[in-house]
Amino acid sequence: MRKLLKLGSLLLLFILTTTTMFGFGKPKTEPKTQKQEFHPQNQKPIELVFELNGTSYYKFKNASDLPQLRMTMGMQFLAESGQVMSNELLNACLDNLIKNKESGNSEKFYSQIAMMRGLAQSVNYTDAFYHVCSALTFTLDENIYDYDPGIAKEHIANFQSLQKSFFLTTLSESFQSMQMRLPKDLENHLAKQDATLKAHTQSLETLGVELPTSLKSKMSNSGLAETLPDSTS
Repeated sequence: MRKLLKLGSLLLLFILTTTTMFGFGKPKTEPKTQKQEFHPQNQKPIELVFELNGTSYYKFKNASDLPQLRMTMGMQFLAESGQVMSNELLNACLDNLIKNKESGNSEKFYSQIAMMRGLAQSVNYTDAFYHVCSALTFTLDENIYDYDPGIAKEHIANFQSLQKSFFLTTLSESFQSMQMRLPKDLENHLAKQDATLKAHTQSLETLGVELPTSLKSKMSNSGLAETLPDSTS
């Protein structure tokens, strides 16, 4: 009998030891929850989107808490993302079309139309998403009820320091309601778009389109074909 009791004790000790060793039988602990943060101006709940170069960017937990001005700007920039080019470059193209039409230069007029049609079938103005992000995200030290172009430009420059594919993926995951539908091979897709846009932009310049100064600067410095508008208008 004593031998059975001793054997039972050893068996129980073995079970308790092994269950603790392999994680079984450990007391369950509640998962740590992050402390809810609130915006200092309107006291609405906010969430961290990402930290970049020492700056924290937040979004409202509930999209409806975003002030109307910022929501309007975000929607405006989101619509621009479906275009072929920025509004700045588009206006330059339209000005040149009008000039060629009025001067009777039909060859350049129709060549430019063909060029713009080709762009429409192959590229989207993805740089507009930097503007979208500057409207929908914010730092805690800026006025949430205002959209300051100067501050936005600083944020956009910060966003551009990220790899573009990573930035777009992060934005898509943080604001799923936008339904960005990014391609699987995003990096390769963006590279092809940049190459196509650069070639077409250079061709537009040969047809007389007066490229914006900011665009010329970016093309000469980095070899990319697109840039962000200098203003939010």
